[in-house]
Amino acid sequence: MIRAAPGIAAGALLSGMCGLALAGDLRAHPVLFAALWTLLIAAHAAAVAAILRGGRDRSAGPGAGVVLAVCALLHLPLLFSDPNLSEDIHRTVRDGWVQLNGQNPYARAPGEETDPALRLPDHGRINHPELPTIYPPLAQMVFAAAAWIAPAPLPMKALVSFADLVVAWLLIRWLRSMGRSPAAAVLWAWHPLAVVEGAGSGHVDAVGVCLLLLAVRGMTGDRRISSSLAWTSAVLVKLVPLAAAPAALRRWRVRDAALAGLFAAVVCAPYVRGSEGRLLEGLGAYAARWEFNGSLFPLLRSGLERLDATEGIKQGIGHCLRLLGDPSWLQPAWGWAYPPATARILAGAAVLIASVLFAVRSPTPDAAVRRSLCALWLFAPAVHPWYLLWVVPGLVLAPGAPWLWLTWTCGYAYLAYAGGAPGDVPTAVWLVEYGGMALLWAGGALRRRALF
Repeated sequence: MIRAAPGIAAGALLSGMCGLALAGDLRAHPVLFAALWTLLIAAHAAAVAAILRGGRDRSAGPGAGVVLAVCALLHLPLLFSDPNLSEDIHRTVRDGWVQLNGQNPYARAPGEETDPALRLPDHGRINHPELPTIYPPLAQMVFAAAAWIAPAPLPMKALVSFADLVVAWLLIRWLRSMGRSPAAAVLWAWHPLAVVEGAGSGHVDAVGVCLLLLAVRGMTGDRRISSSLAWTSAVLVKLVPLAAAPAALRRWRVRDAALAGLFAAVVCAPYVRGSEGRLLEGLGAYAARWEFNGSLFPLLRSGLERLDATEGIKQGIGHCLRLLGDPSWLQPAWGWAYPPATARILAGAAVLIASVLFAVRSPTPDAAVRRSLCALWLFAPAVHPWYLLWVVPGLVLAPGAPWLWLTWTCGYAYLAYAGGAPGDVPTAVWLVEYGGMALLWAGGALRRRALF
């Protein structure tokens, strides 16, 4: 029965993906989406459970070729569907298109665009059109490459789907080097979140995950130069790996860090020159305002509001500024006194402290990186479902019940978009995600045998 379970699960996963592809606008059919997502995570959980029960037995699950073939097959139905769960891809297509037309994507927000040639048919579907792009320079190069094929969602989704396959292949190789069955890679390769966010929505995160995986593999093998370049490339796709900077810096020499900085400067230079001083405008707005589906951050902000700590913090800021001579460049610090901003500072400090401790105390580089990324998403103000893709490869190497649960249930957060307009994540969904995660922690389920 254990050997048959992955095959049955693969069939159920493919059926669920076809259902998502044929359902139309999933935001208009929240009950149908919830039912299909439940089918997908139940099938994936069954496959993972059967394979993990088999342990190191290579006959307990599908071989590497089957894992990769099913991964590719699962992507196909959504590859040609309309990306209706998230509208981010319309901005990334636009970013690539304006670059091909000689424009800098940071210099002008989509809502400011006046050139008809740069307004693609889906221009009206770009979210937050008042802001310039938030994506780093290497991600922009990826967008330009996809737009060179065609300024439409399909090439971007195909490119990200290919990155999903590469991640699966890298994990299979890593598992084999550890003497483990390659079947364990189904935790990524068949994960509904990876397929839906890749082939369905075309989120560039899979490209960053692929580069980060190469970086961590290089750290493990003491390949400092290649790991530093891969890690920097991952940061330049999305800033997420910065949470693991202490783990990386601890294993580099000064030469490696200098090379990484030089590489970053070369990649960023063309975008800085043509950005008209707006390179960080979109990112700054995101960092200051975005909140969605957080776990500890909403509790931290709510606690500060209940304590009514604003006046006390203002007095502390005023005292510090007077000690420093009240410099003009520190005047924006007054904005930090309000609960949303103060909570962000405290959450950032918590992530930094945690990542330093993990870098020092973790037995291996992959453990340090995995734990640092988990700390980031515990304290982050915004935790969109695709953000959690960054922790899934770590779970392939070291499965943990609480985080597996979160990567399975985070898809329900899309119910916040029921009806088409974004809103707050329903309380019931938040409790399923984080309440279930907390219960698994409380029950001592951090070791895989407690779940499987």
